[in-house]
This record gives sequence, structure tokens and C-alpha cells, in this order.
Amino acid sequence: MHRITDFKTEQPCIKVKYLEGKKIAKQLLLTALLPNNSRRCVGLAHNQIGGDKRVYIVKHDKNWRAFINPTISVSSNTETSFENCMSYPKGKTTPIQRGVEVSVMHQIGENEFKTETFTGEVAIRHQHEFDHLQGIHIYNKNEEK
Repeated sequence: MHRITDFKTEQPCIKVKYLEGKKIAKQLLLTALLPNNSRRCVGLAHNQIGGDKRVYIVKHDKNWRAFINPTISVSSNTETSFENCMSYPKGKTTPIQRGVEVSVMHQIGENEFKTETFTGEVAIRHQHEFDHLQGIHIYNKNEEK
């Protein structure tokens, strides 16, 4: 069983073949959340469970959605988000500047991509998980890399 850890969270993830990405999302990421009874969790990236592929899941309303090989475009309008992270259970939130709107292009087929725009809390979730794929987490977000 994979456990949520900071083992690889500071290492950027690599592209994944579409079908492997779907399998990672369904069989690894969703499964990793079940034994933890993680009702408060709203997202999880592959490197949070020791992987290295560009896949994350985000909760939209009450449904989990997978994002494979995503790229993200963030609006210049920002607000402060107070975030915590399952990989770093320090018991506190950290203020992070986040865009109020994001466009996420992600793979939905072997050679097919889709772009979707999100606002509010869902936009923040996408930015948080996308940062994980880049090797960035909320406790090193404001540091020089």
C-alpha cells in the first residue's frame, strides 16, 4: 500500500502515457485516499505517494477527476489562499498567493487534449496539485529554487 509522504514531492514529475495515467489515477491515487479516511482531502498528486508521473486527482463538487499530463495557465488576478497539505501534516495552514482563475489543458485520450477553466476553490486545488507535479509544495512555494 502506498502511503502519503514527502518522499518525492520536491522532484518534478515526468510525462506519462495516457492509459498508464488513467491507471495511476484510478488504482493508485484514489486507492491511497481510501484507508486514510481522508474526507477533507481535495486533491492528490502522483509524487505524493512516491511516484514520478504527471498525474493528479482533484475533487470537483463530490466527484474525483483525473488530470493527466496537465499544463496550467493562471490568471494575473490573485488572492491569498490559506492551505495545508496531506504530505506535510504540520497542523497549520500557510498563506499562498493563487490565481483566482486557471485554465488547465490535460490529456483525455491517446492523442487528445482538452482545456477547461476553473475558478474559486477548484482553481486553488488545481494550482496546489500542479505545483506538486513541478516539485513545489506549500512550504517551499515562496523560496527561491
